[in-house]
Amino acid sequence: MLMLHKLAHMAHDMLHLLLRNTQEVCVGDPVSNTSRILFIEENGSTLKSILTLSNFTVCQLKASDNVFDIAEKFCPDLILSSFEQVESNDIVERLREHHALCHTPVIIIANKYNIKKAIKTLNGNVDDYIVKPFQAEELTARIGRIIHRHERAINSNPLTKLPGNVSIKHEIEKRLEKR
Repeated sequence: MLMLHKLAHMAHDMLHLLLRNTQEVCVGDPVSNTSRILFIEENGSTLKSILTLSNFTVCQLKASDNVFDIAEKFCPDLILSSFEQVESNDIVERLREHHALCHTPVIIIANKYNIKKAIKTLNGNVDDYIVKPFQAEELTARIGRIIHRHERAINSNPLTKLPGNVSIKHEIEKRLEKR
């Protein structure tokens, strides 16, 4: 039993050392415990405040801004775009060609429902399609679920699809905290 206790302490110490040495922070991005959302919208919106109140770190841009350079520095966990359909699809297509952003989940917010545009968008490179008006709780739930699913996919072993290093590290931390 004493051996297991010593082993647990050693694993705990190694984990803290590993975390301290491998923490990555995006250029210009303050360290944050929240998910980062890049919100691209032409008009001012209350959506940014809704997302901020839901504990997301939000960077709001206009299409005229240099979206790709800013996005690369901000390192978003999700991109939310609220534009006319044609502009949103163009932005998403260009994002998917960008090496640092090609795997970032994207949600499109549409002003009105059009079944053909919705199907075309969802069959493209978009992770979700939401039509205004919507409930803030629904949007934040969808965002949280997509980010969680994306993180789980990235953290799994590509060959076995079993939990990878990050998932194992989180599980070790969780179990050590319970002690």
